[in-house]
Amino acid sequence: MLIAYRRWSLLALPEKNMSTTSLIQSWRRLIFFERDVVKDPTNEAEPYSDLKDLNIACCSAGEDVVCIGDRDGGIHLLNRQWNDTYFRAYKVALCLLLCPQADSSVLLSIGDDEDGINPYLKVWQLDRLDKQGVPFVVRCSKTSPSNRPVKTTSLAVDSTLSLMAVGFEDSSLMLYRGDVRKERQGKGQLLRDGLICEQEGAVVGLAFHNMSPDTTILYVVTTQLTMSFVLGLKEKETKKTVLERHGSSPDCWALADQELQWQFVVGRSEGIYFYQPEEKGGCKIFHGDKVMVRTFGPYLIVVSKEGSPKKLAVAEKMQLITVYEVVNSFIAYFSPIPEVQDIFVAWESVYILTAGGRLYCLKEMDLKSKLELLFRKKLFDLAINVAEKHNMDRKEVTNIYRLYGDYFFQKGDYSNAFKQYSRTIGSLETSYVVRKFLEVRRVDNLAEYLEAVFQAGLGNSEHANLLLSCYSKQGRKDKIDQLLRERQLPFDVDDAVWTLRSSGFYEQAAELTKRCGYPERCLAVLMSDIKDFKQAIQYIGSLTPEVNAKFFIQYSKELMENVPDETMGLLKKFCAEPNSPDKPCSVIELIPYLVAFPELMEELLEYVIMEWKSNLDPRIYNSLISLYLNKYELLPESEEKREQSAKIMAFLSSHETHYEHLEALRLMFEKRFHAGILFLLERKKMYSHLVRHLISLGDCRSAIDVLVKHGSAMESKYLWGYLLKWFASDPNVPERYVAEALRHIECAQAMEPMMVVQILGTSRHLTFSCIRDYLLGWLRQGHDAVRKNKEVTKGLQAEIRRAEAVVEDLKTNPQTFQLSRCSVCDIMLEVPTVHFLCKHSFHQHCFENYSENETACPVCLPERLRLKAAFKTEPLSSNELAQRFADDLTKSGDVAGTLVNYFAKGIFLEESMTVDTQHSSKTVNGTAFLQRESPASVSIDPSLNPFDDDDSND
Repeated sequence: MLIAYRRWSLLALPEKNMSTTSLIQSWRRLIFFERDVVKDPTNEAEPYSDLKDLNIACCSAGEDVVCIGDRDGGIHLLNRQWNDTYFRAYKVALCLLLCPQADSSVLLSIGDDEDGINPYLKVWQLDRLDKQGVPFVVRCSKTSPSNRPVKTTSLAVDSTLSLMAVGFEDSSLMLYRGDVRKERQGKGQLLRDGLICEQEGAVVGLAFHNMSPDTTILYVVTTQLTMSFVLGLKEKETKKTVLERHGSSPDCWALADQELQWQFVVGRSEGIYFYQPEEKGGCKIFHGDKVMVRTFGPYLIVVSKEGSPKKLAVAEKMQLITVYEVVNSFIAYFSPIPEVQDIFVAWESVYILTAGGRLYCLKEMDLKSKLELLFRKKLFDLAINVAEKHNMDRKEVTNIYRLYGDYFFQKGDYSNAFKQYSRTIGSLETSYVVRKFLEVRRVDNLAEYLEAVFQAGLGNSEHANLLLSCYSKQGRKDKIDQLLRERQLPFDVDDAVWTLRSSGFYEQAAELTKRCGYPERCLAVLMSDIKDFKQAIQYIGSLTPEVNAKFFIQYSKELMENVPDETMGLLKKFCAEPNSPDKPCSVIELIPYLVAFPELMEELLEYVIMEWKSNLDPRIYNSLISLYLNKYELLPESEEKREQSAKIMAFLSSHETHYEHLEALRLMFEKRFHAGILFLLERKKMYSHLVRHLISLGDCRSAIDVLVKHGSAMESKYLWGYLLKWFASDPNVPERYVAEALRHIECAQAMEPMMVVQILGTSRHLTFSCIRDYLLGWLRQGHDAVRKNKEVTKGLQAEIRRAEAVVEDLKTNPQTFQLSRCSVCDIMLEVPTVHFLCKHSFHQHCFENYSENETACPVCLPERLRLKAAFKTEPLSSNELAQRFADDLTKSGDVAGTLVNYFAKGIFLEESMTVDTQHSSKTVNGTAFLQRESPASVSIDPSLNPFDDDDSND
């Protein structure tokens, strides 16, 4: 409760070394009030003069009424139109009047109804009138301390009208509890007894302040001291505190309202003092003897004597009224005025009643007029306080801050200008302040302002980049680092990076691009500016596979040259993901960029193949084969080269199903790696190329072995001709290989003997002895074949005679059917039955169910159809017939026998066969058949590479 008062800091006591004169001179003088003479409501040209002839004793103002009491016991009630309602309250004299602000329908008065000191308290209900039009008295009681005749000097009532205090001339103080509008039989509580403390002076001031429903403060000031009473709900709950052993003269005290924290104000000749419930507050020192002190909102109204010894006579008649604005320490109004009788506040204005009965009104200027005055005097700080006190619109207050900032800006005081501009954040366009600081190149102040903008959470990307630019120009690395750590700040990354790079803050630029997800710009900084290749490769590794492959391609050369180990580690990590089948495709994309680094490329491909083992693109295997061959080609003849050859062959063998054989074969021919060529030609069953290659190498043994091993292949039969052609042309070939080849040809019947003789007959170095055994064997085989054919012919002729005898018997002799069982179901025959001349018999129902032809025996029909098909040519088109004849002729091991079979079927009887020697082709039955070229007429192409463009020999 009391702590709130201790927070009051504006009314601080002056320091001991501060002089009074300097303190007074520090108060600015302004005119916030306009003084007018109250006009007569019936004649506005004349001043209000109804109070001129009154012997005024006291005044009090409520919310809707002003009460003025004269010393003769009468009371004047004035409304807003200054209409006067008069009634006599006391018969002898009126001492005090009090119209509570909480209820202006109640009026309290103290006076005498008989001679002597006999004060009576009367409570008037102003809204209730009797028959004479006089307010109704709801309470009338005598008030005196211990029934002693003592003059009353002060009166107060709290805002709830449940507490009333009366002060007396002998320093006594009475407190009455309960509703003041009701009669009470009990006596009041004597808080101060004048018999004990009479020397402390008369009670000249009383004021209540309700701090809470349970606690009320009663301020008491006498001519000798100032004190307070903390009152509880019960009489015993009373605490007295002497605030200061100095008092005040009558009318030089007041209780401030909420704007001055409900402080109790006491005016003395040396200054104005402020008090809180249990302690002394601050002090404002002003020269002059104080005549009267009043409060009005934040204002303190002081009436003091004016003049000096030289003008003493005039000073006795004139006084000086000064209105202080205590919070902001300025004088809101000052003016000489005739002797003041009283000052009261009514209808939001201050009224001054002079001793001559004239009434003045001090009306506070409107807010707009105040601000215009303050703007003219460049008192923007005061204008801001005034605007905020009046709860002015935020936009208008911001405009005052802007004007204040512009004022400092024009004076060149940029620091103070920044302070004011910073208070406009959120209302004033940021660009306005930014533009002004940019015009005068005040980078430091601009940076401060932008920092304030971001602290308010109102910064955008342009502000962030501008702030970054300011820090860069200042060289504030610490500030840049701090700014970049703020992850909520919006950046235009392109502009920010350009700013940092142009200022040399490369590491910060890299950090920003990392955080904002701009890998391309980050790597540009790391690779081009910082040249921190290790950090670059680490950053690439942190990206997604799709992205890091892209950037590796872009910077592959620099990375491979500077950080090969780290780069290879990244590539291995990237390629070792088993759950991403797309990644090997990325490896294929990377291969062209690794060509310049064969060792690293070889390491990577070996790692990929080892990790994946399958499901790899064949190009990966072929690329590794190419690397192996390149290395093999560069090695001199040594053990290392033999090891490399073995490595290649092991790779070809172990990964036979993974690489592309034709591409690998091309690489082998290109690098002339014969072991690999032979291996691949055999695996691909390219025997013609294999034999040719062996012939080119002069390897007779291997060539014969290949033809023998793959003799079942039809194509190999024609390769013997190429082999014999080579034997016939090369004098270095031993005759034993010729004899061996002829033995294999004879066993496989791969060539016609005449063709063999024709080929070998062209040789100038071979002797007849090498083919003698072959020719003798051929003649023996021919003799044996003739003998066997004669025996077969005799058997067929005997079979024909036997068949003719059977036919003749069927034609001329009756036939007996002796079968007793059905030839289909093997059950005893029962009529009806069906019999055939071939001696097969059937039940009629069995015949009908199993027969496919009504005139043919079901048992003999399949064989009959087979024989019929064997000796009768199906009707085929000329193209189909030519194709079948060509296929049979190609596949047949006995060409002559095949021709005989086709002649036997009669397919050449209808049309003659013509031979076109110009085109080396045969026309059979209107269809052209290609004539196979004899090996004896084919020359061996010196180019044995199957991938050469000239393939005429294939």
